[in-house]
Amino acid sequence: MTLFKKASPFVLLIAFVIGSFATLSSVGFHMQTVHAYETECPSYITDDEQCLAFLQDQQSRIREEQDRIKDSISAENTEQMSLSEQISYLASKIEETELNIAEKEVAIEKKNVEVRILGEDILAVQTSIDTLTQEINRLESTMKKRTKTSYKMTFMSPLEILLDSKNLETMMRRMKYLIEVKKKDRTVLIDMSVSRNELADQEEILAEKRQDVQTKRNEIESERADLAEERTNLESQKGQQQTLLAESQRREQEYQESLVQLKGVQNQIDAQVTDLIMKLWQEGQLGVGTPVAKGAIVGFQGHTGCSFGSHLHFSINWGAVNPFSRYLTGGSLYQPVGSGTAQTPLDGAVLSQTFHMGMAIDMYSASSGSQSGDYYYASKGSISCSPSFEGWLSLRGEGAPVRSILSGTVFTSKTDYYGGKYVVVDHGNGLTSLYLHLR
Repeated sequence: MTLFKKASPFVLLIAFVIGSFATLSSVGFHMQTVHAYETECPSYITDDEQCLAFLQDQQSRIREEQDRIKDSISAENTEQMSLSEQISYLASKIEETELNIAEKEVAIEKKNVEVRILGEDILAVQTSIDTLTQEINRLESTMKKRTKTSYKMTFMSPLEILLDSKNLETMMRRMKYLIEVKKKDRTVLIDMSVSRNELADQEEILAEKRQDVQTKRNEIESERADLAEERTNLESQKGQQQTLLAESQRREQEYQESLVQLKGVQNQIDAQVTDLIMKLWQEGQLGVGTPVAKGAIVGFQGHTGCSFGSHLHFSINWGAVNPFSRYLTGGSLYQPVGSGTAQTPLDGAVLSQTFHMGMAIDMYSASSGSQSGDYYYASKGSISCSPSFEGWLSLRGEGAPVRSILSGTVFTSKTDYYGGKYVVVDHGNGLTSLYLHLR
C-alpha cells in the first residue's frame, strides 16, 4: 500500500491495466479444457502389467494437469488479492474526495454568507452616503441662500443695516446671527465633507473585500468541480477493476470445475489401478520395477512371519530414518499416525509399537480391514521366531490396504527368513520404505 500512496490514481490505473493485460495473457496461456483421459485400458492391451503401466501414465498426466491448473488458480488468487487492494485503495480515495467536496461546499457556503454580510454592509454604507449626500445638498442649497444674504449684507453699511432694522437691538442680533451662522455652516460643511470622504473610502474597501470573497468563492467552486471530476474518475477506475476481479473469479471458478472433473477421472483410474495392483499382488506378479504412485496399494495388512497379531511393520531406509521427523505425524503409543510430507501407509493408522530395530514402527488400521474384534490362536511353535509362544492374538485391521507413502517403484517383493511377506519401494534419491508382515 505504500506504493499506492506515492502514485496518482491515473498512474495507478495505467500501471494496473498494463499488469492486468499481462496477467490475462498469462492466464489465457494456461487456461485449457480438461483433456480426455482413458479410465480403462484400451482393448489392444491384454497384459495386466502393461495395463497398469498405461493407467499409471494416465495418472501421471492427470497430476501434471492438476498442477498446471493449481498454478493458474494461485495466479488468479494473487491477481484477485491485488485487485481487491486496488479496489479498497480507490474506495478510500473516493471517500476522502467526498469529504473534501463536502468541506469545499461548507467553505463555499461560508463565503456566500460573507458576501451577503458584506453586501448588507455596503448597502448600509451606500444608504448612509446617499442620506448624507441629500443632507449636504440640502445644506448647500440653504448655504447658497445664506451666502447670497450674507454677501448682500457684507456690502451694506451699518447705517443701511440700521435703517433695515426696526431698532438697534434687532440690528445687533441680526449681525451676530449672521456671523454665527457663517461659522456654524462652515463647520458643518467641513464635517460633512470629511464624513462623506470616509464613507466613500469605506465603500471602496468593502467593495474590494466583496470582490476578494467572490474571487475566493469562485476558486473554491473550481476546486469542488475538480474534486467531483476526480471522484468520477476514481469511481470509473474502481468499476473497471471490479469488472477485472469478477472476470478473474470467473476464471478461477472454471479452473475449480476443471479440477473437480479431473478428480472424478482420477478416482476412476485410481480404482482401476488399485484393482490391478491387488490382482497382481494376489497372483504374486507385483514384480521389481513396478511403478507405484503415492497412496497406491502395495499389499494388505497381515500377520505373516514373526508377527504377534495383525499389524504393519514400517520403516524408512531400513530403520535409519525417523519417520516422524517430517514424513509422518504422531509418535505416541496407541495414538493416530497422520500424514506429513508423505501419506500414512494405513487408513486410520494407530501406533502399536514405538521405535525398534532402529527407528522402525508398528501400526494397525482402526478403520479398514477386519474391525470385528476377532482374534486368532497362535499355537506353540507356529511363530518361528518365538517357538515357545502360544495364545490369542488380535486380527484388527487384517486385510486393510497398505499404501506406498510416496511415488516410486517396487524395489523388492519377497518373504523374509521367518516367512514374513514384505515389499520395499524405492522413492529415488536414496529414499526407500519397507512394508512387512503383509497378508
